Amino acid sequence: MSWRGLPAIACIGVSLPRAVEPALLRLLCACALSAPSKSDLQQADIVVIRDQSKQRAITDLIPDMPWIADAPAFLVLLADASRLPQIARLRGKPFPNDHLDLLFNAAVDSAIVLATFMRAAAAVGLGCCPISAIRDRPDVVSDLLALPARVIPTAGLCVGWPAEEGYVTAAPRPRDHAARGPLRRGRPRTADRCL
Repeated sequence: MSWRGLPAIACIGVSLPRAVEPALLRLLCACALSAPSKSDLQQADIVVIRDQSKQRAITDLIPDMPWIADAPAFLVLLADASRLPQIARLRGKPFPNDHLDLLFNAAVDSAIVLATFMRAAAAVGLGCCPISAIRDRPDVVSDLLALPARVIPTAGLCVGWPAEEGYVTAAPRPRDHAARGPLRRGRPRTADRCL
């Protein structure tokens, strides 16, 4: 798929009742976690939910998305802001960046991993449905997954073999962004120019 195919990667909500092989899931996770990283810090991780009771518990938290329970594979993407302070402690060094930037870097890494996983999954014919509502109850999800401090669930991801064609739920932007051209130096973009 060329760059022109990127907009065609769509969300699926209904999967065939066909398992996603564990080896394929591991390969897709490896691809996603090999993606470029914000500041080269690799502050993201993926939990593959194998316990059906945990998948049902997450479904119960988000009752308007019942397809989570039926997804052949369900993953939780994590922003892992615990790694850098941990490395600093192991090396006996102070950690001066204990502020909001730590969370931003980890959240961006998690988003990059999500996008890369979806791209890799589409390349092998799998469909995905990101679940941002998992962030509505991060405390419950964190407890359910026994996540350490500073590790935050950023998205759930249903993965399966599509039973129907995918769809894009976001409204199209009013102008063609490709035709807009690059920004010119000295001319800052304002909100009205971005639309």
